[in-house]
Amino acid sequence: MLTGPVDEDSDVRAALDWFGMLSGDAAAFRHRLEKAQVSYCKSAAQPANYGQDLELGDLDHDKVASYLAQADALLHNRGAYDLVLGARIVPFIKQLGVGIKLLRQIPGAAERASRMLRQKTVDPESAIFELAAAVRYAQLGYSVQFIPEAPGGERRPDFAIDRGRFSAEVECKRLRKGEYEKGESRYQRQIFRALAQLIDDHRLSIHVDVVYTRELKDVPLDYLAKWAEASLSCRILLPEGFPWKDEFGEGRIKPANLNAVHRDTRDSSLLFGPKMARLLVGAPVSEGAYNMTAGAKRDPRDARFVELIDFGSVVTWQCIAAGSINARARYVQSKLADIDRQMKSSLIGIAHIAMDAERDTLAADLRRKRNLEAVSDFAFESRMAAMRLHYFVPRVTEIHSWLIDETVDFFNRSGISPKLPRKIFSRSRPLNNNLPAWHQSLPLPPPI
Repeated sequence: MLTGPVDEDSDVRAALDWFGMLSGDAAAFRHRLEKAQVSYCKSAAQPANYGQDLELGDLDHDKVASYLAQADALLHNRGAYDLVLGARIVPFIKQLGVGIKLLRQIPGAAERASRMLRQKTVDPESAIFELAAAVRYAQLGYSVQFIPEAPGGERRPDFAIDRGRFSAEVECKRLRKGEYEKGESRYQRQIFRALAQLIDDHRLSIHVDVVYTRELKDVPLDYLAKWAEASLSCRILLPEGFPWKDEFGEGRIKPANLNAVHRDTRDSSLLFGPKMARLLVGAPVSEGAYNMTAGAKRDPRDARFVELIDFGSVVTWQCIAAGSINARARYVQSKLADIDRQMKSSLIGIAHIAMDAERDTLAADLRRKRNLEAVSDFAFESRMAAMRLHYFVPRVTEIHSWLIDETVDFFNRSGISPKLPRKIFSRSRPLNNNLPAWHQSLPLPPPI
């Protein structure tokens, strides 16, 4: 097993030390994280998960430990660090560490964090987002205080802020990935499984690029396998690959660049993940929008890495069916009503709603449009003064251990003048090209 740090980050370390102190037993807390890392390694090594992007729900039942264990793995255990999960988790833990001195001084912050640590099945993303938002206000010079929750009583906003003559109460919401999107990905894996059997039988190195025009639930499970068989039977060599188009979608099958993988693994192994897919395809792939199989020897030090690659194939896919895009473009309408109720006794209310952007630009653009319309048209009964919609795009790159892009839409309803947070991540670098995060290009390493 590969051990040692991925990166040394003093901010991440400071935040984890704070959580360890709040747990009441730093040694037991450390053991809890290590146990979660062992659970992650076992899940990643299962054949059904090989090359798949894991979710917190796929790991140990202790979601809080699984979440914090990724930040800890960055510092101590590269064999348990997941590039996809890390990009979703580490930026928020780092934000807490950047403002750790301020965080320690915020009344109620320790109680919020301690309550999260005492639980196992609670969603840690929501609690961590609240803490990160509170830190951001403190960094801007606000006095911040979490509002105690009364069990069974009236639901209130998360924290109160004061600066000069300005006071307000702030509510934070974190949207989760929708069930439709998760179900669609699971069904695509079944479609891919039938194709993977054909690929393995024939030891193929191909790139299948497919655009579904029907919802995936309507697509036969052997859809890609049958088109791959048709391409193998085609006696005409097509320079642009084998194309097809039918009532379920359209696509193209081309040879994969196995030589690029061989060059990269001449003296090393390679993570069975996005970089290998990029080398085979010749272009970056999007997380959650590709499947891959290969014939290779696993690196005995880490089951996620492979060497001596014999063949490798990738499917890149998207669904542009109206039903799919509509279902995945979940927006904030229901959250607005919840926030309005929680703000009913607030003299001034501010809300932050965070969400991960959809995997493709069509659904992400539609959801943003719907969000803008929903917030603009909602008839708030409370004294809602401002709202921020935060869209996060976690990135898997080959030149950073983690990276996340953030796009924020701003709404000021009452012309308030105090400076409010523009972004959650205080050390982020603006790109200033007016494109949302999901339209930004992925950074690539310099050519060898």
